[in-house]
Amino acid sequence: MACSESESYTFRFVDSELIPCGSKEEMAISSALHAPTRRAPDSGRTRSGGSSSRPPKWDLDPEVKWGHISMVEAERRLLAHALLDHSNARFILLSESHVPLFDFPTVYSYLTNSTKVYMESYDEPGGTGRGRYKRGMAPTITPWQWRKGSQWFEMDRALAIDVVADNVYFPVFKKFCKRNCYADEHYLPTFLHIRHPEVAAGRTVTWVDWSHGGPHPSRFTRMEVTVDFLRWLRGGTTCEYNGKTTTVCFLFARKFLPNSLTRFLRFAPKVMGFG
Repeated sequence: MACSESESYTFRFVDSELIPCGSKEEMAISSALHAPTRRAPDSGRTRSGGSSSRPPKWDLDPEVKWGHISMVEAERRLLAHALLDHSNARFILLSESHVPLFDFPTVYSYLTNSTKVYMESYDEPGGTGRGRYKRGMAPTITPWQWRKGSQWFEMDRALAIDVVADNVYFPVFKKFCKRNCYADEHYLPTFLHIRHPEVAAGRTVTWVDWSHGGPHPSRFTRMEVTVDFLRWLRGGTTCEYNGKTTTVCFLFARKFLPNSLTRFLRFAPKVMGFG
């Protein structure tokens, strides 16, 4: 059911959810969920050479490639689907190599009571930072606005709606961020810096180890998971939370290999308070 001009104060269904007509939220979610899909290649013939009676196949989701703008498209669709549940107040993207450092009530309270969002957004000189900027992005995005950060974000509902509704910066990224640009490391950090710098905490809630250098962080195996290491991850650093200093800075950590799971299960009740 579509909204009409006379329905500006009513509601419509978007994927079985009731959304206010004409609201920024309704337009953002509808745009993200019902974006044009690509038709899958179909010769129209069966293997035996005869005509196929099957209807043409359509891809429900675009192909996602590492470092490609399709990763950002996938993130925006994930946010759009999550926004359909009006009880969702915070949104966090995690990977299969993330592990929680605290129990769910602690994580939930930390995020829902925070006045900031947790996403890296920093200016990095050199080829892996400013060097990825494309001159064609100007004047919409200038070199001085270009930012970098991890793709593992955490944001509130207002920012999520703004990201899904973005029809200014995302099209520029889609057109120009190609060939050694890595949109998933630059789109959200740049968007946050331009649109909502005041809500940025200036840090992430995911701990990673980049000390060895290279394009990927360290990976941790089973024997590297110890009680002392987990205790340090949970409280070995200080940061700011709602204007006060705290030692609870990281709620998650990565990259942990699957064989480390047994150690986490063993230490979780003793160190992390759950399990």
